[in-house]
Amino acid sequence: MITSLSEYESLLNSDDLEDRHRAARDSAPAEVWLRIISEVPEYRAFVVQNKTLPLDVLRILAQDVDRDVRFTVAMRRAAAKDETITDLLASDPDAGVRAALAKNPKLSQTLLQRLARDEDEWVRECAENSLAQRTKSSS
Repeated sequence: MITSLSEYESLLNSDDLEDRHRAARDSAPAEVWLRIISEVPEYRAFVVQNKTLPLDVLRILAQDVDRDVRFTVAMRRAAAKDETITDLLASDPDAGVRAALAKNPKLSQTLLQRLARDEDEWVRECAENSLAQRTKSSS
């Protein structure tokens, strides 16, 4: 478990590959993640890749100013299970974020149908492809 900003920094900046893997896999209390993303904003792109992030932290990152951070949240399976996150991302101003959400295999059928009516053709195609794959898989 990661217990502090300084520990996370040392894992992330380590020359040891196992340390860097720990930065992406080890859990931490929400307070630690919140401190990291607020005090060292440039780490948000790394934090969002951690597989154990609590939904509260993902909700904050889903509103990040950095499109790449929001894009990564949209791809996270855990994020697709949270209505607050999916509603935010389905309305994201960036079509790439909405398309990433449409490709998320855990996204609800209802939201996929909404994205299939998106103003952007690419987003619509991604959502339609996801819907078609689900229909094919369930047959």
